[in-house]
Formats: sequence, C-alpha cells, structure tokens
Amino acid sequence: MSKGGNDIACGKSKLEDRQQRAYAVWVSEIMLQQTQVKTVIDYYTRWMAKWPTLKDLAQATPDDVQQMWAGLGYYSRGRRLLQGAKHVEEKLNGRIPETYKGLLSELPGVGPYTAAAIASIAFGCVKGVVDGNVLRVLARLRRITQPIDTTPVQKAMQALSDALVDPSRPGDFNQAVMELGATTCTPKAPNCTACPLASLCQSHRLHARAATGKTAVASDPTCNLCSSHAIADIATTDLPRKKPKKQSPVIDLWCLHIRTQRDKVLLLRNPDTGLLASSWTFPCVAHTEHATPHAAVGTLLPSVKKADVVHTNHVVEHVFSHRKHRYHVLHVSCGGDDEVRCSDDHNDRSQWVHKTRVAATLTTTNMKKVWEKVKAWRKKQGGGIVAALKRASSTPAPRP
Repeated sequence: MSKGGNDIACGKSKLEDRQQRAYAVWVSEIMLQQTQVKTVIDYYTRWMAKWPTLKDLAQATPDDVQQMWAGLGYYSRGRRLLQGAKHVEEKLNGRIPETYKGLLSELPGVGPYTAAAIASIAFGCVKGVVDGNVLRVLARLRRITQPIDTTPVQKAMQALSDALVDPSRPGDFNQAVMELGATTCTPKAPNCTACPLASLCQSHRLHARAATGKTAVASDPTCNLCSSHAIADIATTDLPRKKPKKQSPVIDLWCLHIRTQRDKVLLLRNPDTGLLASSWTFPCVAHTEHATPHAAVGTLLPSVKKADVVHTNHVVEHVFSHRKHRYHVLHVSCGGDDEVRCSDDHNDRSQWVHKTRVAATLTTTNMKKVWEKVKAWRKKQGGGIVAALKRASSTPAPRP
C-alpha cells in the first residue's frame, strides 16, 4: 500500500480508537455517578463484555439493560445510556460528537460533567471536569467555604477547573485530580502530608499556621466564595460545605405478594417515567387509613371475590436519594390455580411469573429485599399461604 494509503488507514484507526475510547469513558462515567469504584468494576467489565461497542449497545433492549444494571441503583442511568447509543446510531451516523458543546447539546442524558470527561479524556479537549472528588480538592485548595450546591459556587468551580486544566494533557490532568480526591484528599481522613498540592492548599496552610500559634488569617471579605467564619471554625474536613439537607419524606406502602396455588406470582411493570421506571415490582398500594389490605387487593384483582390475606407485620425499608419507602408486606392467595386478569388500569403491564423466575425478573434492590423477606416467611411457614391463613385466622390484622 502506498504511503498515502497508510496515512489514511492510520488516520481511520485513530478515529476509531477515539470513538471506542469515548464509548468506554461514557459508560464508566455514567456508572460512577453516585456509585463507588469498587462496586462499578464488575458491572463495567460485564457490560463491556456484552456490548463492547456503541453499535452493540444500540441493538440491546430496555429489558436487557435493566437486567444488566440490576443492583447498581439509579436505574435511569442505564436507560439514558441505551437512549444515547440509539440516538448516535440513528441520528449521528454512529459517531459520538468530539467536542464538549457537541456532546452536551447532541447526546440525550449527558450533562456537563460527563461531556467534559468524554471530551477531555477521549478527544483531548481542554475542558475541566467537576465531580464530587474535584469539588472537594478545589474547595480545600482555594478554601471555598460557601456551600458548593449553589449555582454561583458551581459556576465558579467550573471556571476554576477550566482555568487549571493542563492544555497539553487535559484528560490525564482531569483523571489525576479525580484520583487525588478519591485516594488522598478524602472526605473524612485526608492525607495532607502525602498530597502533592499541600504547599499550594490554602486550607492546609492556614490550619498549619494556626497550629503553630501564629495568627490565623481570616477570609477575604471581598470574596463571594468565602465566609466570615474564623479559620478555627472550619476544618479541612469541613470542606466542601453544603446547604443543610431537608429531611427525606417517609412513604408507607402495602406491598402485595399475590400468588396462585400453582406458585405463579403477580408482578407489575412500573411506568416508563419516574422512580424505578420500567422495572418489575410487586404491586404496591398507598398505606393509608382507608386502604385496607382487602381493598388494596380489590383494586388490582376485581374479579377475585375472595382473597385470603395474611398480614405478618413484616416491614422492609429502603432509602432512595430523596425519600424513604416502608413496604408493609401482605401475603395473598387469590383463591385458585389459574392466573387472574388484573384491572384495566394494570392489566397491560402485569405478568404472572413462576416463583422460580421471580428473582431474575426483579431487578431493583428494594424489590429484591422484599422477595428475600417473602422467601424467609414462606420457609418458616412450610412454604404455603393456606397453613398460615389458618394460624392467622384468629388474629385480626392491625389497622394501618
């Protein structure tokens, strides 16, 4: 092949390498949002083995992705990856945009942090990333004492990261700062003596000055990122600071384990939007004063004239990022061998699953916890609801 042909082949190879690198970074950064590295490693390895390229992912189904994501939490992240892959294949000729602005504007579900990570690491764009680790490093480095979860501070942090990034190796620089925050400048036990930025870190220097008995230097009153607190009031581990958290609401739900005598269990699919979208779940009904267990079953299975309900006082708790759910588990025998049609509101998103397939069908941690509680109860009862009903018949169910 001619030299020109070699150049073309080499250029094409480099382009493909960049695109593949961008896909890998995209997947890893989405998985790492709100999740620790040690948890992500196994998921990332299995994901890339199943869908090694963006084109492979674009051919997956939502159920495939949901199953792969099971246990990782924040399930909308997996759906957004799939949507993004399909968008790139169908609308962008299979090419991931190679600029920060292009990534931010053309890829659905990609925000400023992910766009900056892909642009700098895969394509060498000079753009600073700002994640939790970077925020912590910068807040301590410049001793920014105002809450970092406010818009003015977030804008200032992005500008600071952009100004500091090494233009010759932006991807390496960004990864180094993230790694520094993850391993050295940690939230509760920063290893300041081993930190390569210790001599530049305002928080460390000012505390070292105070520790030697020298006068502590107060914050610059003209800086809108600093507070008026004396240096002794704010330790390095107090940074970065956030606004006080609002107390998460607690939501009580009846969670219905409905089973036929042939061991078919009723599951419902969640709506396509909202919390745990599109995932399979045990039927849940608001746990209110007027929603009795029998009434809850009736809203789902109106054709069942008599449903036997065992209330065991089992409660499964699960904390989401913004709320806490308490599932009050009810065991229900719908009184027959056959599957029963659900109400019209639920029938198109319901299925009866044999007990041996329930664990594989449930992908979310909250429902897996409920299923473990159900299995333990059935084992204790000898596997059947009927026997438990006889034992429970003399004990009235408590009011919600």
